[in-house]
Amino acid sequence: MSSKGSPFALALALAAGGCRGGDAAPPPVWLGEAGAARVLAVTPGGAARVAAQGPALDTPVRALTALRGGAVLALQEPDAGAPPGVILSPMGERLAALDAVDGGGVALFDAGTRPWAAAEAKYGRIWVTGGARPVLYQASGAFAGFAAALPARTLGVAALPDGRMLVTWGAHDAAAYAADGSSFELLAVDVAAGFVTPDPYFGLDALAARPDGTVVVAALRWGTATEGVLVHAAVTAGRLASIDDPELSARFPTLPSAILLACDGVVAAPSLGTLFAPACAERVSPDLRSRLGCLLAGAHHGVTRPGG
Repeated sequence: MSSKGSPFALALALAAGGCRGGDAAPPPVWLGEAGAARVLAVTPGGAARVAAQGPALDTPVRALTALRGGAVLALQEPDAGAPPGVILSPMGERLAALDAVDGGGVALFDAGTRPWAAAEAKYGRIWVTGGARPVLYQASGAFAGFAAALPARTLGVAALPDGRMLVTWGAHDAAAYAADGSSFELLAVDVAAGFVTPDPYFGLDALAARPDGTVVVAALRWGTATEGVLVHAAVTAGRLASIDDPELSARFPTLPSAILLACDGVVAAPSLGTLFAPACAERVSPDLRSRLGCLLAGAHHGVTRPGG
């Protein structure tokens, strides 16, 4: 199925409209260095520098999320009493830390429930997944409460333009939350969406929303090898379903746990899961059909672009 004239082509046009004019280069992409309390900034030309490290960061980085105003939330391992995340300035300075405990002093994350992904809601709250109940934070990093509990741990999260929060959870499930997190709608997941039978897809992780309300979702494809793919999907009539043929998507050795959608391309960061080998964050063609190589050599966790 060609994406020409499809909603995906429209989404690409919308994304391209957000590019800076003239000869201005896009700002660097931030990558978490797997196993390290360090974030790297990578220019479009491939040059890298340290964007943040200790003491701004306490423990190895798990995920990165751009916040309004140019700040970046770095989720980190909640070991030895470290907060589950820190808010960094564009210069890599520590501005604030996420609360590590709820109002009763109970740890929000620990070795059994590690922070997985984060997204800033349309109305300013920060959502952090990892447990069955997404944790909500104020922009300051202060604990603000929990979203309604799902039956199993939550993974990917993305803010939809209408204010709802889309979350993947369990093995192959998705839910659309009300903006305040008080309720959710369970969604039927259909990655194959009639493009291929029998359905070889089972397993979801990262999410990224586009301005038109469609999303890119990371899914696991089972075949002679187990591979991750990025698919273009939409939430309609109680379903999260592909709107382009997922069989045309590029295939990765891991199930991506983070996705950056930018005017100058797409980047997929590898799985946080322990069943996959360490891997680099990879550039992906805008139509999601081609792997374009590592953004930077090494092994990474998380990807974002400050201000983007």
